Amino acid sequence: MMGWLVSATRTCVRVVCAWLVCAAVPLGAQERLVPVAEAGRIGAALAPSAVLHALTVPALVAVLEEQGAAVDGTSGDSVAIARHDGRRLVVQLMNDGQIVRVAFTVRGAAVPAAAVNMWNRRTILSRAWLDEAGAATCEAELDLEGGVTGARLRDFVRTALLIVPEFGRRMEAAATR
Repeated sequence: MMGWLVSATRTCVRVVCAWLVCAAVPLGAQERLVPVAEAGRIGAALAPSAVLHALTVPALVAVLEEQGAAVDGTSGDSVAIARHDGRRLVVQLMNDGQIVRVAFTVRGAAVPAAAVNMWNRRTILSRAWLDEAGAATCEAELDLEGGVTGARLRDFVRTALLIVPEFGRRMEAAATR
């Protein structure tokens, strides 16, 4: 019992010391955070350490293009249509820009449910299903509620852009078997 108490006390002391160190750093020495309202205007200049709680379509478009996607257009204040690796994907802002959703559908191929289930078993960064028309659909989401950094947003977009062509190749290969 005493070992647990000593361990818990040490952990608490470490946490308090970390907070004191953070509080002791002068404000001028910290990198400036970019407010959410400003993030939509500066686009690709969004600092990696900027903390975002919501996103705008112009900022999303800038990050998509920065990560190598070609943006074909936008729809309203919540959707961007992009192309990457010859494939079209929809990037949607939901919940007032607090959730970024990337979706891709494999059209024109009869994908077996077993292939979609195998994708879900092996992949933790996205989920897939067969839609009403039998087309394989894959999506990934990033929740900005509570704040994420600009670097995390870029990492999510980069990961999604890698998932889309891989999902397409695997589902098309499964459809031809």
